Amino acid sequence: MKKNTKSGGRPLGTVLSKFHDLFLLTVLVGVLILAGCKKDSTQPPVAPTLQLSVNTTQVSPGDSVIVNWTSTNATSVEIMWSGPTFNGLPPNGSQKIGPLQINTTITITATGPGGTAEKTKSVIVTSLPPPLEKPSIVITYDTSIVPYGGSKGVSWVIKKATQATLNGIPIDTVGNHTFMNLVKDSTLDFHCSGAGGVKDTNIIIRVASQTTICQMLTHLPYKIVKIDTAGGGTSNWGNYTIATCQLDDLLIFKPNGTFERHQGTDFCMPGSPELFGDGLWELLDNETKISIGGTVYDIAELTSTTFKTYVSQPCSWCVNGALQRIDTYSNQ
Repeated sequence: MKKNTKSGGRPLGTVLSKFHDLFLLTVLVGVLILAGCKKDSTQPPVAPTLQLSVNTTQVSPGDSVIVNWTSTNATSVEIMWSGPTFNGLPPNGSQKIGPLQINTTITITATGPGGTAEKTKSVIVTSLPPPLEKPSIVITYDTSIVPYGGSKGVSWVIKKATQATLNGIPIDTVGNHTFMNLVKDSTLDFHCSGAGGVKDTNIIIRVASQTTICQMLTHLPYKIVKIDTAGGGTSNWGNYTIATCQLDDLLIFKPNGTFERHQGTDFCMPGSPELFGDGLWELLDNETKISIGGTVYDIAELTSTTFKTYVSQPCSWCVNGALQRIDTYSNQ
């Protein structure tokens, strides 16, 4: 029996076998081509998103703000501003920023596998107006100790105030006052107020402790200063002018009730005794009068420096028939 052959004398089986091989090769190449063109099914990381807000965008110097943020696809957040950086913060949260002294830009960066996202917010620090000037008080007075029963003048100038008081009594902002008959230390409390606030200050007027008349009289020697007529009368010598040599004469009262008169260094009569008079003295009528050598005088004035006596006696040769005289002494 003859085998089936194709044209050319090749057996039919051989031709089919080669055709099959070619078909398989074509299919394989197609598969490889299709495999090479097919995309990878793995998706790349998604970039983060970020939302940022602050509770206020305008503050006074020294104030703080609160920053709030939310993010997606982020693993951590960083905050940068004019102060220390905050690192490693959670994807969602809030943070206090401050105190702020200057205008500040707050920058937040969210970081994740897919990259970063950044947001900024600006905060304005407003300038404060200069503070109003507080009131001031300038007090002028003599700081020396006041003799018992003496007086003291005080003046003051108060600025930047609308109201002022002295020991609770309203006063003008510029003024003065003389405090009389001081017998103890006195505190003067000044208080004033104005738009810039209040001011308080005080001074203490120091007063010498009470000294008895006896102590004052016997403290220092006295010198005659002048002799005046009084009440229309005359002195023993009429209108008398004290001689220069008498101005350094000393009148000394002693605690034992005796007194002495000394000529000092300028003798009115050369060769005469330096001690030209002495005797007894005493206080009378509740210490309002003084007897000196038997003549009784009213005590017209007695301070730590000045002693004045007044005498009024019948006088046959005086103009109005009476002797009326004021003698002024000083222990200075």
